[in-house]
Amino acid sequence: MVRHSRVPSVSSEICARTKLSVHFSVTKGLAGAGNVRFEGQADTACCAARLDGVAMKIVSSWFYTHGDGELGAYAQMRGGIASESFRDVYRRCIAVFFATARLVEPTARLVLFSNVTWDKSASRVSHEVEVLLRRLGVEIIQIPYSHEPPATWPAAWRNQFFVLDVLKWAAQTLCPDDEILVLDSDIVWTGSPRTSNMWQRVREDGGIALSIDYAPDESVNSMSRREMTQKMAGLNDAALPLAYCGGEFVALSGKIVQAYYLEAAAILLENIDRSAGGTIYAFEEAHVLSVVNSRLGIQAGSANSFVKRLWTQPLKFKNAREDDVTLPLWHLPAEKRYGIRRLYRRVTSDALSHSAEEAGHGLRPMAVRTLGACLGVPKNTPIKWVRDVSRASLGKLRINR
Repeated sequence: MVRHSRVPSVSSEICARTKLSVHFSVTKGLAGAGNVRFEGQADTACCAARLDGVAMKIVSSWFYTHGDGELGAYAQMRGGIASESFRDVYRRCIAVFFATARLVEPTARLVLFSNVTWDKSASRVSHEVEVLLRRLGVEIIQIPYSHEPPATWPAAWRNQFFVLDVLKWAAQTLCPDDEILVLDSDIVWTGSPRTSNMWQRVREDGGIALSIDYAPDESVNSMSRREMTQKMAGLNDAALPLAYCGGEFVALSGKIVQAYYLEAAAILLENIDRSAGGTIYAFEEAHVLSVVNSRLGIQAGSANSFVKRLWTQPLKFKNAREDDVTLPLWHLPAEKRYGIRRLYRRVTSDALSHSAEEAGHGLRPMAVRTLGACLGVPKNTPIKWVRDVSRASLGKLRINR
């Protein structure tokens, strides 16, 4: 079922809570800059033993709902960020993400983090997804956005630091033998046999990271790798530029998640202060996580054999290759309004036609060839090409009216 929970009740259900106190505050200075203080103390107390003694695999994603008047600007998306049509794009992604995750990981704990209570009456899609999540056994856990940047921060990607609140929950909740994946919702699970190897690497290494091969001086969401190395990591000009690690994939074991979160929170606070609330320089959550990975010794690129950021749309840059079909996870930012939307119709049709009295979720297994044809991996089929171009053209016509 879908369980709506707040952090205290959830973490107390699972294990004796690790003592973790973090104070995050942003106050306005005379010049309007964000003055930030970080006060935190972590205890290494272990979780109480579970009755079954089995470690948990947690597969999670998150959904941030913008309120009226909030700022935000996001690539591959158009329309008002507080509109239901905008939110429905992400709700469809959430449905496909958890449907494919459940098919691949039938015993994992599936969790969706949100800053608000799920409103199934908000739209038809919202209602459908709520029913689907209930059938899949996904928990919806409501947590506050306590790492929100100050009002001076640029509008682009303002909600991305919500991932730190997810990590805070994990730091308070996970036992040492647990593992958690925190993934963007426009990721699809393929059912690759290499999925078990991915979990094994997390278990053995403590964490793995996806690296994106940007040039050292190429600006990526307002900051280059070289600037990140010097400004955020505090290294000198002679230091080799740190790797850029994508924020869409965070994979950690319970052994290091507390240290990881505390490091990330400290880096964020330091740099909000140092950048005068984003007025001197700005950055996104991936820059923060890249610095954390470097400091904690998590190897950049250690997840690249398991997940890839794929660009698949017709008439645009594409990087999908034949061997990508063997990856356990496909990240498909450009497919939110195209292939993922079509997959959504299939998974909701399966689940909603499955009687609530029947056991299970009713989803039919999906072969990787079926997923690939719908999502453009390793290449677009003629049918997909025509459908995507037609849909994109219609969208532009509506905007220009």
